[in-house]
Amino acid sequence: MALLRLPSRMVRSATAFCRCLSGGRLPAGRTLPGGFLACSPRIQGSFLPVTARAQHIPAGVLSQVEQGTGEIEVPYKELKRLIDQDEAFIIDVRENWELKEYGFIPGSLNIPLENLEKALSFSEREFMALYGIKPPGQNHNDIVFLCRAGRRSRTAIEIATIRGYARARHYPGGWLDWDRQEQENTLQ
Repeated sequence: MALLRLPSRMVRSATAFCRCLSGGRLPAGRTLPGGFLACSPRIQGSFLPVTARAQHIPAGVLSQVEQGTGEIEVPYKELKRLIDQDEAFIIDVRENWELKEYGFIPGSLNIPLENLEKALSFSEREFMALYGIKPPGQNHNDIVFLCRAGRRSRTAIEIATIRGYARARHYPGGWLDWDRQEQENTLQ
């Protein structure tokens, strides 16, 4: 499988073209956020426009994200330890209203998923002006994404990996699991 970065105006037509060639489905799955198209090597080599620029994701990361396996998942106890020791850069990709209505993990930074790609491409100065803290470095060991239940945070890993953050991970249980675990710990 290959990932191709297409100009936004080409994503729709390239996706339709791949669906046509693959009998109604994308050969390698789907269009990814930010105009990336997952394609089989046949599609990539033979049919997609020459203007598409190949972008490479570190080996195995996308398959780990798709399968929900590997070291990309941070369990509750590890996340709790990272927070207690102030060792993680935690990004909550839920919408602002969700944090207000349901709550948030202390110390997390809210960047809604739709804004994540742009936020990760900001200069340090732009990031600090908007969010009030320094951005995570691309070699930061513990960047952890979370959302409500784990789906958007998996997408956030794909976006972060494409932007060069190869060590991004996520909390698969999301806010729902965090809240449940915290309530259980309070009762004990």
